[in-house]
Amino acid sequence: MKFVCIGDSLTFGYGVAKNQCWTRILEGKFNTEVVNKGINGQLTSDMTLRYNRDVIQEKPDHVIIMGGTNDFLHGMPLNTVIDNIIFMVNLTLEKNIVPMIGIQMLTDPIMAARRWSDDTDYAEVNNKISLYREWAYNYSKSNNIKIFDFYDAFNRYLMNNSSDTLYFDGLHPTPEGHELMAAVIMHELLKREAS
Repeated sequence: MKFVCIGDSLTFGYGVAKNQCWTRILEGKFNTEVVNKGINGQLTSDMTLRYNRDVIQEKPDHVIIMGGTNDFLHGMPLNTVIDNIIFMVNLTLEKNIVPMIGIQMLTDPIMAARRWSDDTDYAEVNNKISLYREWAYNYSKSNNIKIFDFYDAFNRYLMNNSSDTLYFDGLHPTPEGHELMAAVIMHELLKREAS
């Protein structure tokens, strides 16, 4: 079985060693090929432009698509992200590849303002991520697409832990954050196999 994971820095593994990234952890746990096609700073529109080369031509069995945070950081509207995600899902389905959608975690506004830019309205970014998550659940239910809800997993973990356990800069996960992301995917995939 072969997975391709397409996305931005949250998929690339910005700020952590390659072997600490959730894609590499997943590869080790499932003993399967996982191709990381995350590129730092990418918008979902960038992902659509390289989708054929980076995903379709790789001939995977499954694709995990995750994007949108950079769009929202740049003030892009929610519908732009939704349209781009649907475009990628449809391309995937046309090639009889199984699409899966990752729902990114919220930002930590205080940490992100300190480490990145204090001009960005991180509350608005988080609002758009929340609205995107709501859309993704409805869309995935209607189209029978598996989702990996990193948003929920991070929120639950942070109820009893400080942000710096999962974020090192308010936007990107620590090694512990990547472990949690891999655990979410493994749980969902094993649940799917059992059903």
